Amino acid sequence: MTRYSAMLVLGICVSLSSGVLRAEVFDVGSVVLPADNTWQDTGGLEIYGLAYQLLLNDVPLQWIIEPGKSKGD
Repeated sequence: MTRYSAMLVLGICVSLSSGVLRAEVFDVGSVVLPADNTWQDTGGLEIYGLAYQLLLNDVPLQWIIEPGKSKGD
């Protein structure tokens, strides 16, 4: 793959994955798993283990990140 082709593929991937703000409606009985520091003690990785196990069992997940959030916020 030439450098131009690689850059083109990268550009397409970035443009397709750029965030789009939209309201999301969840079904009754949906569960919110807060992953921010407010709701966790030093076991902050537990939420990721739970998410991993849910994905292994084909449970659909939505990942929601505040626009403009930086690491450590």
